Amino acid sequence: IEEIEANRNGLIDLFYINITGEITFSNNTFNNLTFNGTNCQFYGIDLTSSSNDIECNSNTIGNSDSDNIIINGDTDHYMIYISISSGKTATLSSNIIQEINCSNSGTNNQLHLLNTQGSGTVNISSNQFRHITSTSNYSTTAIYGLYQNNTGLNNIISKNRFNDFEVSTTSAT
Repeated sequence: IEEIEANRNGLIDLFYINITGEITFSNNTFNNLTFNGTNCQFYGIDLTSSSNDIECNSNTIGNSDSDNIIINGDTDHYMIYISISSGKTATLSSNIIQEINCSNSGTNNQLHLLNTQGSGTVNISSNQFRHITSTSNYSTTAIYGLYQNNTGLNNIISKNRFNDFEVSTTSAT
């Protein structure tokens, strides 16, 4: 996906897949995206499988141009969001998330680069996260490079690279 500019309220979910089957989501690129809106919540890749494995590999969100993806909203945002069921495995490898500029004016203002949920197992390796900025009017702003909130056992997280994250607030509300 290249060159999207959206001014709207509500949910923006570029790729939402919620099925019972196996999901393989690989070799996709998202560039030059701008999103603005009140109550605007952004999901780049949103994958849920209730009974099979998930593979999310070699995707690129943002290119090397400065501030390649701009999100102006007042709620939480997710670049890659995965939900995996018990007894199943989600594999996330060789994804690149870069040059994201998130500006939030609301009190819920977290930027999640890779977020995992559910009760399955995750294998997260060799992903790169670089040049990420989040600015807010509230002191609760945050960038989560890897937010693992699943309860599965035997998770493997290795060889991921994180560089150049910046969080700034304009007031101490």
